[in-house]
Amino acid sequence: MHKLIFSILIVVGGIGMTAAESPRTPAGWSVDVGGGVLYAPAFSGSEDYQLMAVPALRVTYGDTFFASVGDGVGYTMLAKGNWSAGPLVKYDFGRESDGKSPFRIAGKRSTALTGFADVDGTVQAGAFLKGKWDAWSGSLELLQGLNGHEGLTAELGFEYSANLRPTRGDRFVPPLIFATGPRVSWADADYTSTYYGVSARDALGSGLPVYRAGVGLKSAGWGTTLVQPLSGRLTLVAILNYSRLLGDAVDSPLVQQRGSADQVVAGVFLSYKL
Repeated sequence: MHKLIFSILIVVGGIGMTAAESPRTPAGWSVDVGGGVLYAPAFSGSEDYQLMAVPALRVTYGDTFFASVGDGVGYTMLAKGNWSAGPLVKYDFGRESDGKSPFRIAGKRSTALTGFADVDGTVQAGAFLKGKWDAWSGSLELLQGLNGHEGLTAELGFEYSANLRPTRGDRFVPPLIFATGPRVSWADADYTSTYYGVSARDALGSGLPVYRAGVGLKSAGWGTTLVQPLSGRLTLVAILNYSRLLGDAVDSPLVQQRGSADQVVAGVFLSYKL
């Protein structure tokens, strides 16, 4: 559950770095705080949906440094033209088998993971690469788990953004930013077997057949974001994301017998710049 929630906060926390800002961020520190409600699967591959209240926090220093729960901690070490790259550290919050979550405010507690072992939180270290071309932007992340699942993951995404209410003449019109694009993720066998595999112990406790997931594409999908500034500091954000599990992830007995390959996430958030 926690892993899914904080992966969604990447979208919310990173809005200030994409659609809602100009290509260059002014130098200096910036802090954005906020929160909202999210309607999402209980865990990756779940068919049970829950309404959750989640926080969002992001700290940046110009175009050089960023830190948030979803984005992790990153530093732009190389920047040339439309490209930037640097080291990145994130935390994967793992998964609880009892279905409990401090974020859930509505929706039933999922029992699909009954009999499975918990997945411990994992520190992930790696690098990011970003590019921007007019209205299009792209990003690539490579992360290696240092404990917990100890898996290697990669995520590639592209996004098109536009102002649906451009300024007309000298009259200022509050912008309505629309951003949309595809995303695909890959994982090695250590990662997929942790989240989608069924060990002998899991099989004994859950009644599902033993299954070991291997390396390959994990999911692909499409995300859309709307950003509406309400004032100079307050911003309303709405998101709608769809993804489908692929490869050995979608073939998992956990997904086939107790879950769903199709994952939809919708949310509304408020963000305030301090």
